[in-house]
Amino acid sequence: ETPLLERIKFLAISSSNLEEFFMIRVAALKRLGEMRVPPRSPDGLLPAGQLAGIRSRVLDMMKMQYSILDGELLPGLLAAGVRLLSTDSELEPWMDELSSLYHDTVRPVLTPISVGTTHPFPNLVTGRLYLAVSLRVDEARTDLLEQCQLSFVEIPVRANGRFVRLDPQTCVPLELVVRMFLPGLFGGYSVAGAWLVKVTRDADLDIEQDAAGDLLRLIETKLTRMHHRSVVRLEYEQGMDESLRGLLARQLGVGEEDQYPIAGLFTLHDLFALWETIERDDLKYQEQPPVSPRFFSGGDVFKAIAARDRLLFHPYHSYAPVIELLSQAADDPAVLAIKQTLYRASANSSVITALE
Repeated sequence: ETPLLERIKFLAISSSNLEEFFMIRVAALKRLGEMRVPPRSPDGLLPAGQLAGIRSRVLDMMKMQYSILDGELLPGLLAAGVRLLSTDSELEPWMDELSSLYHDTVRPVLTPISVGTTHPFPNLVTGRLYLAVSLRVDEARTDLLEQCQLSFVEIPVRANGRFVRLDPQTCVPLELVVRMFLPGLFGGYSVAGAWLVKVTRDADLDIEQDAAGDLLRLIETKLTRMHHRSVVRLEYEQGMDESLRGLLARQLGVGEEDQYPIAGLFTLHDLFALWETIERDDLKYQEQPPVSPRFFSGGDVFKAIAARDRLLFHPYHSYAPVIELLSQAADDPAVLAIKQTLYRASANSSVITALE
């Protein structure tokens, strides 16, 4: 039987893949649909028909994801003694700890982005989680230079992590902590409501390599403009005020078909962090260290492969010989160039380090 935290990790993987599908495939279909003569797929569907079919299947997939999370995984974790707090009554016993945490580490990195006469609608960054906050002006305050009825607060996941660990077996999503102390963030206003939102933007980069004088600079320029590209999906917290949702849709340029209500935990691929936060070996796969091939035991990788071809089976064989090969090649003055294709690299990639 698959351990609980491994099932949660797989749920995170499925959510991450779905996000990338919207960023690349759905974005490409939307651009095809804007052509004067939209092309048909091999089965005869126009882009609009493909997008309609995608939406139907995505809604079914999301329903299944949340059914498994709320009906099986979270109850299973609770039965195992691991709690992911989600209600005010569950948070109440932790108020002192949450207050200290908020004022010491969360509040200093919060910057409300208000919408008003001199503050245009902000450019919401793709993939980041925001609270859309509806405000009421305190009529007793006459010193406010500009009155705002809407503000956005980014949940500082990059600075604080998505889940706050209160004890070794208890976590709380960061957005609940921010929402709890939200009224103190807006002096002269009262909070009428706050709902989570997230946008996904077109990330399908068209790069004409032959025309690029400096490919790296071209890619960097494309990436810096990423957060200004068209929105392909708007996720909003179920129950959001309809007038506010309509305003968001108009400002972001999305139709009803691009909007997805979320009744539960947002951004399920952040469950990777929960897998890392909860230190319960009994709820994870037992770690299987990779085998180090004996033919690389001498340390000289070039000598080993000069003797005969070597075949490695990953992840069962250690990847260390590959890293050592790159490291030795990078230091060898006889090596003129190293050419390889990297599908993706982690933040602390050993491959990149070996090539530096």
